[in-house]
Amino acid sequence: MCNSTISWVVYFFPRQALSIAATVTEIEHRVPLKRAGLPHGVAGVVAFLCSPNAAYITGQTICVEGGMTIHGFALDLSKLGT
Repeated sequence: MCNSTISWVVYFFPRQALSIAATVTEIEHRVPLKRAGLPHGVAGVVAFLCSPNAAYITGQTICVEGGMTIHGFALDLSKLGT
């Protein structure tokens, strides 16, 4: 068994989409923490899962997404920038 993470991080979007101010505004509006994630936020969870402190955690997927799964990842970027 192994563990994994799922992330909602700005760096996962194509750079072209991030250059559109409306896209960043939409992301920040939709995420309950009102900001995009950063790579070190995910890295901290991964480091924990690799540590002895997580020895009894197995077969889990940890969401590191600022609460975005509350909305079911329902963000339609195709309508932005038009």
